[in-house]
Amino acid sequence: FTSANESAPSLTNGMRGRGDGVKYMCALTNDALGNCTPCVVLKPSGRVITVEALNKLIRDGPGEMLDPFKQVLLKDTDIIFLQRGACGFAGSGVELEAEKYAPS
Repeated sequence: FTSANESAPSLTNGMRGRGDGVKYMCALTNDALGNCTPCVVLKPSGRVITVEALNKLIRDGPGEMLDPFKQVLLKDTDIIFLQRGACGFAGSGVELEAEKYAPS
């Protein structure tokens, strides 16, 4: 994770300097990372970026997928999706569906 300290470039949505507890930021776009921000880890560099940055800057970019930090070609297996944290509600962000139904 990239630490979001005061010496970092400004974070989006005016989050820097607000004292709202932003600890980490996207290594590519400097967006603030929170519990509800979908993130991925790039295996070659070990950097954490947002899924939005992955889709807009790496996957949709010209040519093949390239790790912007190590300049290495990326495969789909080099992208690890992180599970988002909860917001305090017991069932938030989880879709559960029974695979086997038992008689009641």
